[in-house]
Amino acid sequence: MFEASFCPTMAYSWDKSIHICMKKSPLNFTERKTPCVNICKYDKNFMDGFVCIGCFREQYEITNWSKLSSKEKAIIYQDITSRMSEYKKFQNSQQYKQ
Repeated sequence: MFEASFCPTMAYSWDKSIHICMKKSPLNFTERKTPCVNICKYDKNFMDGFVCIGCFREQYEITNWSKLSSKEKAIIYQDITSRMSEYKKFQNSQQYKQ
């Protein structure tokens, strides 16, 4: 896993910080302006490293977020939910390999 940046307010290990961050900032699609959780990390073994495992968006989605229509954002939020679920499965499979 390589790190693009890390939220300086998190004082926990990576595994705990992502879960705590998700609990404090649930993906409430109607109220949030962006799915960003200020944790920009990528795991080269998860979706070939193309998805941020903080917000579960692809680089294109991150850089173009402000230009996307509401309909496009709604589709991306569906993708985020799916990617988040896939990441949990991926994490579980990695724990069994160790």
